[in-house]
Amino acid sequence: NLDLTGVNFVRDIFNGQSNRWQRIMSTTRYDLVFFLSDGSIPVSFARENILHFQVPFNRNFKTLSNAAKFLKVNAVVCNSQFTKAYIDLAFGIKSRVIYPPVDVSSFSPGKKENIILSVGRFFGPSHPKKQEIMIREFVGLYKKGLKNWKLILVGGLTSGNEEDVERLRKKSTGYPIRIITDSSFPVLKDYYGRAKIYWHAAGYGENLEENPQKAEHFGITTVEAMSAGCVPVVFAAGGQLEIVDDGKTGYVWKSTEELREKTLALTKDEKLLADLSQKAAIRSKDFSIGRFFDNWEALLSNL
Repeated sequence: NLDLTGVNFVRDIFNGQSNRWQRIMSTTRYDLVFFLSDGSIPVSFARENILHFQVPFNRNFKTLSNAAKFLKVNAVVCNSQFTKAYIDLAFGIKSRVIYPPVDVSSFSPGKKENIILSVGRFFGPSHPKKQEIMIREFVGLYKKGLKNWKLILVGGLTSGNEEDVERLRKKSTGYPIRIITDSSFPVLKDYYGRAKIYWHAAGYGENLEENPQKAEHFGITTVEAMSAGCVPVVFAAGGQLEIVDDGKTGYVWKSTEELREKTLALTKDEKLLADLSQKAAIRSKDFSIGRFFDNWEALLSNL
């Protein structure tokens, strides 16, 4: 639903058939270049240059070449304090954080049902969402008596991962678990509105010191769920810790035992669930599109 009126798409000015000098000189036509980095630093002679990082690279990028390129960079922005910590160390810089815009106004609580929801792509190799862990833990809870609840997993499916999803479906057979791939936005919105609890497990079981990118870099779906009144119960790593205040706007967990305990506490206490649901919805407003615009306008006015 983005309005692209006035947006002009052009060929990538940093790659192409022209020689390197021609590509560099093409940047002089622009007042501002906003560059989403994959770890590289562009050579740009635009009047203003902003570099944006969404991934916490755990490498040493402190080179003379990069130091020279940074002389033309006016600001470096990260999507979370988690990402910033790694980027600042990797490049020897001081970046700033502007959280991603979440369209919280598009989501609202509906008629709540006993649903635990999780949203995330299926089997992203560099950033797995750990659906198999959530299925295993839900089955364990079901076998111990949590029989009046459902687990719904919604996410995009990358070509080539169909067999992996079928394996998840087989593990779910006989249990109140539904797997929905490539859902429409109305379907996703409906489940956000109906779900009482939101699970997120990205980063669990990973060596996050060596591979911080496997934790959730920020957590847009967590904010979306909170805006619809879902109580988040998310793995305690990455950007999730900046979104969820444990015990106040939801719960974070470090072990699957904690995941089970905190989930059961919510299923047994309607008052607790309602209280955290309300506080989660209020917290989600801190990541609204309006707040995002305000932060960017403040940045641009000080370039």
